[in-house]
Amino acid sequence: MASPAPLESGDAVNHEPTVLTCRVEAVSVVCLLQTVEAAALTGTLFHDEVEIDFVRGAPCAARGKGSQGLAVLLDLFVLDRGEVRFQQREVSGEAMGDNFAIQMEGCRLADEWSRLRRSVFAVATAGQVPAALEQQLDGVRDLEQALVASGLWWSEVADEVIEAAQSGGLSLEPVVTEPADPEPGDPEGAVSFDDLLSTGRRALKERDFPEAIRAFEQALTLRPDSAVVAQNLRRTIAVRNRWRAE
Repeated sequence: MASPAPLESGDAVNHEPTVLTCRVEAVSVVCLLQTVEAAALTGTLFHDEVEIDFVRGAPCAARGKGSQGLAVLLDLFVLDRGEVRFQQREVSGEAMGDNFAIQMEGCRLADEWSRLRRSVFAVATAGQVPAALEQQLDGVRDLEQALVASGLWWSEVADEVIEAAQSGGLSLEPVVTEPADPEPGDPEGAVSFDDLLSTGRRALKERDFPEAIRAFEQALTLRPDSAVVAQNLRRTIAVRNRWRAE
């Protein structure tokens, strides 16, 4: 990124503050940042506890949730819901870096987050991701839940998570969160719902995709309304297809 240049608020601020408000579902954070840059606005962008200061369209400070700096700004790019508000007011500071480079990095992080956020990981090799996150990757919670529990920012851990997932340091797990009580009235000696879930999970870990698919499909015949089994079956098919492509 380019060396930061000193900026001052000066005449860029009007007496009547300009307020821009948008829903992220309708207008992306990137579009809002580009609007602020194009209009050379000076003021602060707000989202929940996060505040980003801009001077003449360039971000110069970011803070929120007990942290500050570029990581806070980059994490805005992963937002997919909620309200973002920009209010024109007097602020000053030095540019955090080149706007285009920041936006490109933010978009990369957002793409990776979209791909991985619902994945459920277990730790196969310790020490490849920060300890606070590693403790939360229990093979049950998805990455988004684990990250929230860790208190870390996605932009701080993204590259380590991506590398660990690619190298096998983090293993992709099936999602099994539904308590599986024995089906009442099962014939004696019949394979139980619990057994089928265990068989499918074990087979998936061993990359025995036909056996995993068979077990999850059979479990669905016992409980056709089980969203958890249906999700496990979809995940198994997706992992199998990815392995075939490789």
